[in-house]
This record gives sequence, C-alpha cells and structure tokens, in this order.
Amino acid sequence: MFVEDVTVVMHDLAGIEKADIIFAIGDGMDSGTIYEIGYARAKVKPVIVYCENESQENKKMMQGSSCLICDDYVSAIYQAVWTACSL
Repeated sequence: MFVEDVTVVMHDLAGIEKADIIFAIGDGMDSGTIYEIGYARAKVKPVIVYCENESQENKKMMQGSSCLICDDYVSAIYQAVWTACSL
C-alpha cells in the first residue's frame, strides 16, 4: 500500500467521524464506498444510500444494517435533508 493510499483512507475515515449524516452512492458497489458505509453504521451514523441499479442481493447488507436506501436521486436527497433536520 502506498503512503498516498493510507492518507486518503485516513482522511475519509476522519470525515465520517466528523459527519452527522452520510450520503452514499451505491451503484457500482465500489469497495471503498461499501467500507465507508459499514464504518459509518458501526459509528451509528445515519446513512442514506442512492442505489438505482443494484439487485436486492447486492443491497442486502445495507438494508440489514438500517441504511435508508432510495432508488431515485431526488428521493435520496429529500431523505438526506429530512434526516439531517431531525438530528
């Protein structure tokens, strides 16, 4: 692993630590995004996932960890705003 990779990871995790809410784009099932979603849920952060093109099987872990999954972008944005307002 390169030093730059470690730096990016540490910045990502620090950002999650500081955040009150996480908005994630789940289409493509990028391993970094999936890890960040899991890290955020482990920290009991609310996570809204915009995921339009993935199968139910691919969304299983996100659903099981109480992420709010939206299959259209506008609904995902509204859900993120409503969740943020309730914090």
